[in-house]
Amino acid sequence: MNKHITSSPIAFLYGVVVILSFFFFVYIFTTGDLIGYAYDYPEDDHKWNKESAQLTEAQPHSPPSGVRKMDAFQVIGVSARIHFSGDVAQEINALWKRFYRANVRNNTDHIADPQHVYAVYHQYKDNPFSVMLTLGYRTTADNASVRVQAGDYQQWSGDIEGKSSVLTVWDEQHINPQSHTDFEIWTLDDWMSPRSMDIYIRVQ
Repeated sequence: MNKHITSSPIAFLYGVVVILSFFFFVYIFTTGDLIGYAYDYPEDDHKWNKESAQLTEAQPHSPPSGVRKMDAFQVIGVSARIHFSGDVAQEINALWKRFYRANVRNNTDHIADPQHVYAVYHQYKDNPFSVMLTLGYRTTADNASVRVQAGDYQQWSGDIEGKSSVLTVWDEQHINPQSHTDFEIWTLDDWMSPRSMDIYIRVQ
């Protein structure tokens, strides 16, 4: 009996790893914070001015890294209208939580690129002052949530631990996004943890 107990430390450690992994995934799918935290702006540094349609940011973006010609593609996932008169960061974080809880990658067929999450900003409106945001994956399915326009896109390097987003580039470059389908590409590892993020703004 004693010999059996003392010869199984590896099995014990394996059990601990399995349990910790379980709680790790529960944390991801119930909070969405591994990606959503990048939108958790301090209140004093992040304000939309409805009169001038300006987003003030504490840190400017680095220069763009080039222009890429892109074919049209589709994204499937979850969507919500983000209202700039409210708490933008809270609304975006709430959508990321919905995305994780929906487990889009495992519950959707015809996903073309499971290692990249697309955050597509589209259907901008002045009244109400808002934009539609879709979080999802590239797909060949007929029931896609949004179609991203073909064209030339200016690429910007994002910061997963900072305040970078399509919205801040719109503000800094004084872009009118009326007919845009601009987007971010989040690169994930096998644990659904973000490794990098790039921003793409369509060139008129």
